[in-house]
Amino acid sequence: MNITFLRNIRLIGFTALLISGYCLLLPYRLFAQPFAEAKDTVEIAVVVSRNISPYLSALDGFKEKMGDQGYRLNIAYYDLGGDMDAASSIVSQILKLDPSLVLTIGSEATKAIGTQINTIPIVFSMSLDPFFGSRKRTNITGSSMNVPIRTQVKELVNIIPRMEKIGIVCSDVYYNRHLSGVQMAISLEFNVEFLTRFAENEADFTEAVKQILPEIDVFLFVPDETLLSPRTMQFLLLESFRYNKPVVGPSLRFVQEGALFALGSDYKDIGRQSAELAIDILQGKNAFQLPVTEARKAKLYLNRRTAKQIGIPIPQSVVSRVEKIFE
Repeated sequence: MNITFLRNIRLIGFTALLISGYCLLLPYRLFAQPFAEAKDTVEIAVVVSRNISPYLSALDGFKEKMGDQGYRLNIAYYDLGGDMDAASSIVSQILKLDPSLVLTIGSEATKAIGTQINTIPIVFSMSLDPFFGSRKRTNITGSSMNVPIRTQVKELVNIIPRMEKIGIVCSDVYYNRHLSGVQMAISLEFNVEFLTRFAENEADFTEAVKQILPEIDVFLFVPDETLLSPRTMQFLLLESFRYNKPVVGPSLRFVQEGALFALGSDYKDIGRQSAELAIDILQGKNAFQLPVTEARKAKLYLNRRTAKQIGIPIPQSVVSRVEKIFE
């Protein structure tokens, strides 16, 4: 099983800080001036984790949306090349340039730049959950690749109509941040039950998976940085086949490796969402007051081989919407 792709995943936590009166202590540069009052062309530094198609698609969406809103961009482009050691040099160049805004694309770029720049607004793109569990940053917001849990459950009901119990294993921090406020409403809306177990390391995860799989109809693998690793993925998929239970993964690659399906974000639209946040900042809003967005468009990837192996018939209405099918 090819699982080496996960070694490059860096899922970074992010928590917004909202304290009354705290803005008086922030550097003036965090409050970007309205575009019309500042200059005709906006200087933006763009830092990508590496030059790959998904990141470039997000950048295209960003530029497209900015252009649609009448913004002319002067972009200083930096490629991290997956080398975190190159970040210091890039940061020095950005600070010297002093752009109106920094756009980071990819988790590595977001982590590398976001931890070293705190006087310029930063909008991230194409990251699962930047600065999740990390120290708080007041100059950062962005568009996460996370597909909302409700969207995933809605698709689950379409694919497995008689499904009743959904299993999730996650850390306390992930649960409080992403699930605690929505599980009850989703359960009532779709008439499903969540069986959630908590784990703080890989050993806890494997034990929780063994306990929960016999009790559920489907396992929803959430992108929890505390637990997501090549070993946990491999273990989960092997155990799921042992118990004949489908797994929903967080990305296309999981489907390639044996998950029943995944909802992946629309890369170009993630870029557009980042642009919308950038426009708000350029018009005078503060980054820390703008909520991180989740993916509003999702693409469905399906493993029909897995569906056949575990005996799940896929409705034609679902097949017709699939972006890519793995046989």
